[in-house]
Amino acid sequence: MAGYDFVGTETVEDGVRLYGESQIDLVVADIKLPGKDGLQVIKELNEKYQEVKVIVITGYEPDALDVAKGLGALKTFTKPPHIKKFVEAIQEIVGE
Repeated sequence: MAGYDFVGTETVEDGVRLYGESQIDLVVADIKLPGKDGLQVIKELNEKYQEVKVIVITGYEPDALDVAKGLGALKTFTKPPHIKKFVEAIQEIVGE
């Protein structure tokens, strides 16, 4: 996507660490991850960084999206996300 830089990590721990070390505007987390899940990502980020902005996606556990919203996810999507709506959500969240 033009105008955005993306950074991926292999683990939740690496993602949380990277967020703290970088200027990241938005976190996109899947519910199903190796080790910890996307809900844990939201919890850990919220504990350390109150300003964190998160979008959560899933292809396996749509009921978990309600939990993600309750934990602070600004937007949620099932996979595959409708690309136009996904991009619009990103633009809305990062203020473009």
